[in-house]
Amino acid sequence: MKKQALTLGVGWFALQAIWTSYNAFMPLFYREFTANLFLIGLFMTFDNIAALTLQPFWGARSDLTRSRLGRRKPFILVGMPLAAVATFALPYFANTTLVALMLAAIVMNICMTIFRAPLVALFSDLFPRAVRTQVSGFTDLLAGLGAIVALLVGGELFDIDQRLPFAMVAGFLLVAAVVIYIGIREPEVETRGERVAGDLPPSIPGAVRTLFAIPEKSPLLLIAGVFFTWTAWNGLESFWTTYATTALGMRGGDAANFAAILALSYLAGAVPAGFAAARFGRQRTIFAGQLLLAPLYLVGALNRSTLAYAILLGVIGLVWALVLVNCVILFQEFASLRQVGLFSGMFAIGTALAQIAGPPGYGALMNAFGPQALWFTGCAAVVVGALFVSRVREGQVRVPEGETAPAAVSMP
Repeated sequence: MKKQALTLGVGWFALQAIWTSYNAFMPLFYREFTANLFLIGLFMTFDNIAALTLQPFWGARSDLTRSRLGRRKPFILVGMPLAAVATFALPYFANTTLVALMLAAIVMNICMTIFRAPLVALFSDLFPRAVRTQVSGFTDLLAGLGAIVALLVGGELFDIDQRLPFAMVAGFLLVAAVVIYIGIREPEVETRGERVAGDLPPSIPGAVRTLFAIPEKSPLLLIAGVFFTWTAWNGLESFWTTYATTALGMRGGDAANFAAILALSYLAGAVPAGFAAARFGRQRTIFAGQLLLAPLYLVGALNRSTLAYAILLGVIGLVWALVLVNCVILFQEFASLRQVGLFSGMFAIGTALAQIAGPPGYGALMNAFGPQALWFTGCAAVVVGALFVSRVREGQVRVPEGETAPAAVSMP
């Protein structure tokens, strides 16, 4: 079990390294073509549009796949190399045209969707319910390490050559594909009474209908809470380098290095967040994190000291771990055993919608009210998200194996 957790963590390391580099440096590429933060925020939603439209599809397809390698690994072993090539090529388009850069970003993000939901589904495939949050904490620790490497090493490389950070993280993804191929052995799945592809809703409308059809509304409430809360996380992640370079006068590489504080503190909090959820419950741990984040974002809006920002980012990272480590594990427990991939994709709907609406909204508000709007908007989003999560009942809402829509609820 430890070996499988470590192997899965390598995938999380590479995945987070890529997204951290993408969020840190792509806005700087776009600023070479436009200074309008709303437009930059809009361009930064390509990954989330791809996730929204394609992750439920790939997740559901992996639920139905039967192969010598398993259900999830075929998608991982195809998607990761394709995404690595697309990531490596991305900065070569930064000095061409805006349209070319946008198209390259779209291709890269489509490739990333192929393996994301199947990778997430492995949590429930490989590990019993009692230890999933601890495993999630451990893999998030490695993800935080990936973010730190992307920011610290990538920040230095970016100031040397803007292509180097992307080459580095593309290499991480190729290594992760090899490690997962060798180190993950998926459990066999019972095939008696197997569904056909048409029984599962791999499209967005089908996934949403499934979500609304569950009698117990906790999954829907959790997705709503995730939507608002993720806007606060993604806003800070996407616009920190912009905020730091405009409001604080930092260089792009220095801003990325400074953001490593956030990633490092998140790394430090990931494992304790998993144990906190095991002790107090996942819903309570998530809700507590949201309640702590709101005043921290207010402090960010009122702060004027660079040193104070370093401390604040450290605290915020620790608290964010309480939320991010536990949300997807809690949501997966609402799925039947044969729909974990689909539910992993549906969880991406909430995060993707947030990340589609968030960056343009942040950009527009920062254009209108100044850079401090980054913090006030994040505070409001966390508060609204907490209102939804407060109504979530932790438990297992199962979709019966022979039904296309949920018809029963079992609560522990």
